[in-house]
Amino acid sequence: GINAEYMGDAAEGGLLDKSGRLLTKTMKTTVKTVSTPFNRVMHTSIGEDNGVPSNEGARHIVVQERYTGRMLEEKIPDYIKAGLTVMYGTRLQSGFTSSIKPVLAKMTIEAEESYNSPESLKKIPGFVEYHDINIDESLHPISHFRNFNEFFYRELKPEVREICDADDPSIAVMPADARCLAYTNISDCTQFWVKGRDFTVKNLLENPILSMNYEHGGSILISRLAPQDYHRFHFTVTGRIKTITPLSGDYYTVNPVCVRSDINVFCSNVRTIVTVASDSFGLVTYVVIGATMVGSINLLVKPGDYVKKGGSFGYFAFGGSTVLTLFQPNSIEFDDDILFNSQVPIETLVKMGQSVGAARSE
Repeated sequence: GINAEYMGDAAEGGLLDKSGRLLTKTMKTTVKTVSTPFNRVMHTSIGEDNGVPSNEGARHIVVQERYTGRMLEEKIPDYIKAGLTVMYGTRLQSGFTSSIKPVLAKMTIEAEESYNSPESLKKIPGFVEYHDINIDESLHPISHFRNFNEFFYRELKPEVREICDADDPSIAVMPADARCLAYTNISDCTQFWVKGRDFTVKNLLENPILSMNYEHGGSILISRLAPQDYHRFHFTVTGRIKTITPLSGDYYTVNPVCVRSDINVFCSNVRTIVTVASDSFGLVTYVVIGATMVGSINLLVKPGDYVKKGGSFGYFAFGGSTVLTLFQPNSIEFDDDILFNSQVPIETLVKMGQSVGAARSE
């Protein structure tokens, strides 16, 4: 289903788009291959599309790895399973929303305290083994870290994540190692992926003036980080930071099972809105979203900073989360493979720094 050519393991090989532009170079994968037939893969990855995901859907998340085209099953940690159990086990009872919020908040606070303690260091070896993490990519050895969280948001060696066309500001890149979807029109994501009640740009940004830039034909890139991923996020475009606005909220899991239910995850969760003025793409807005077990969103920038695509933006403490990137109408042309999979819909596993699209020419 990828509209691109995989060049194999040649020294200069990688994934090319239709114009021959290099999207990514070959890299080692450490995730599990799924041999399930495609039609069953799609059923089990997204569950029943009726607002109440099936048990099969809750147990399996399947994504497509970009540079090989393989279907990969994502491991779901016990704490996410617990969050889903709490959410869907309570959901059929009255007062679901009011009862679940304090439970998830308590889980998140306790996790942050636990993973910041020196005793949490003992969790690192098991985590590395369970997720088959390539520790050779880490900038520092495990002995460098004082607790689990420091390991979790570890920096990587610069050479292990190449920035596509680093000096070309007209090429947008992936903000994180993540499973992504892209929609040329934001309204399409509610048809194919985001099923939460009242998901609108206004509710997401809580800023009527800023929302006007995206309400009529704006585009969106959804980048979901799973616990096994590198948990620092980076800039998609080059430009200058205009505003940073933190918004309080809840701690629903960003697991697809929840996002594809009628819970308004993206508009309800704690999040930070960051706007960047870009010459090539106009005003780009990032929505950095916290989730279950992600108590802190840590930014490494401030308003007025000039940032380059691929440059450091911030990091999440323990847990999985999501970065939404909003583009003004007709400002970006997303890469074909990501667009295709998003219509299925199935997430595409893409590494930070790989291409996600190019600025539209006038």
